[in-house]
Amino acid sequence: MLIVEFEIKPDYADQFATLVQAQADNSLKLEPDCHFFMVERREDANNKFVLSEVYTHAKAFQEHLASAHFLDFDNNIADWVIEKNVRSIE
Repeated sequence: MLIVEFEIKPDYADQFATLVQAQADNSLKLEPDCHFFMVERREDANNKFVLSEVYTHAKAFQEHLASAHFLDFDNNIADWVIEKNVRSIE
């Protein structure tokens, strides 16, 4: 499982919430090796988000990062991100 934590500039948090949910939906719909993709908005900090993602294998995650829908998402949010951390948990 991958955990991705985002801190977004407060003025863009609502827009990010919409785009990141669309990203999750697209990943599940378009990537057969994406089995789980959940977006949580932190209650204690409205501009912080936690993504939980499960892929069949590491190569599937690399394919996710190269997908058109991810690259579009990543490009759209680039200026909104204060901090992003990605970690893998077993």
